[in-house]
Amino acid sequence: GKTDFDFSPDRKQVEASLEADQQAIRNRKRVFIEQEKIHNHKNEVFYVQTTKVPIIEADNSCNCILGICIDITERIKIEEKIKTTTFKLNSMV
Repeated sequence: GKTDFDFSPDRKQVEASLEADQQAIRNRKRVFIEQEKIHNHKNEVFYVQTTKVPIIEADNSCNCILGICIDITERIKIEEKIKTTTFKLNSMV
């Protein structure tokens, strides 16, 4: 099988993601990451919003999470264009 390290060249990024997994399991609370910059195996950059929910079994054990990841790359690009345009317009005034 593959590990998370097989999907990203950025070791620190993978380690941070795995730590967030463990935090959700350890604390038995949802972890919400509003924005993460991700590098995929092709070293392309994109942005995601992630929620990690601990799965608590009938015997009250917790060894895994449900991860929900939403690609917000286009939103981030649009927000950057708005900031750039706003800055240019304000400098004209």
